[in-house]
Amino acid sequence: MKAVLVSAVVLCVLSGVSWGDIRRHYYTDAKLEIMRSNVEKYGWARSRRDAILAAGDRWAKYDDERLLTLVVPPEVPRCYQVHNFGCPVHGIKVHEKGLYKWIVDFDNPWKIKCPVGGETYPSNDFGAFLASGMKDRSLLFNAEHPDPKDPLHKQYVDDGWGWNREGDEMNYWLVAFYAHWSMARLTMPAIRSLGLAAVVADDPEKARVYAHKCGLLLWRLAEYYPDYAYEKQSREGKEHNPNYTGKWTNRIWEVQTPNACAPAYDAIRPFLREDEALQERAGMTGEELDEYIRERLLMEAARCTVDPAPRIRANYGTHQRSLLLLALALDEHEKHPT
Repeated sequence: MKAVLVSAVVLCVLSGVSWGDIRRHYYTDAKLEIMRSNVEKYGWARSRRDAILAAGDRWAKYDDERLLTLVVPPEVPRCYQVHNFGCPVHGIKVHEKGLYKWIVDFDNPWKIKCPVGGETYPSNDFGAFLASGMKDRSLLFNAEHPDPKDPLHKQYVDDGWGWNREGDEMNYWLVAFYAHWSMARLTMPAIRSLGLAAVVADDPEKARVYAHKCGLLLWRLAEYYPDYAYEKQSREGKEHNPNYTGKWTNRIWEVQTPNACAPAYDAIRPFLREDEALQERAGMTGEELDEYIRERLLMEAARCTVDPAPRIRANYGTHQRSLLLLALALDEHEKHPT
């Protein structure tokens, strides 16, 4: 019974916000009532609420422009492993600490830190290259060796498709590792945390801030989501299997997207109609913004799961659970899939 109550603790009612006829379907009135009751009665429920708000605060502190950079554009390749033989300097020693242990940090974007030596890669400013539309290749140089005549001028330089050591058949995917794991470790948790915080906050103004930041990320992800094609934009597609599909990540792990975004959308949907700042940025009315997120993100994820050639297909039971989350959040009765 306590496990049920613990699960319900994330389902808090927000007072003082008007959302007209917009109804939540995942965070139902009954669940919200349970949540409110638990928070009033139990210390463990209040502790859980406080942890949720702290997680939301971690992301709400960033201004909108900075926060938007959490969502990696489709043109930036992704991969979940730098190289079969590990680090350019420390080799397979990085694997001794476990898989995927390279360090990514939102406050040090487009860099990954070796868990053995602590050095960072790549050596170039990929953010500047990305800002050029990934076209100005004069920006692709080792920042510590700017002289083109220096033999180290191109060492550890990555244009998104990896750095190659002469004679190696495979690249070191430095930027792509950041792109993948920032989405998995930062973007998806940020969406989830901000959505939960918008639901549990008892201060209406703070709830609006959390909802705005969450809506901002959902809007940008919806902008990009139809254009993610893992087989064309990944180390997997280039070096291993050109037919292995997915979206921003491979089709097994892509369930992360609906798992994070469906409940978050349901949490912040009532705020979309009153978020004038987000509407102005997106160039849409509240109704249009709502439909944009539904169609280009959530319905796209649903189609990618049920279509005969799926882009989301995880271990048995996992993508079925994601479909249930999508079904609850969308409550769709007309468009395919209903």
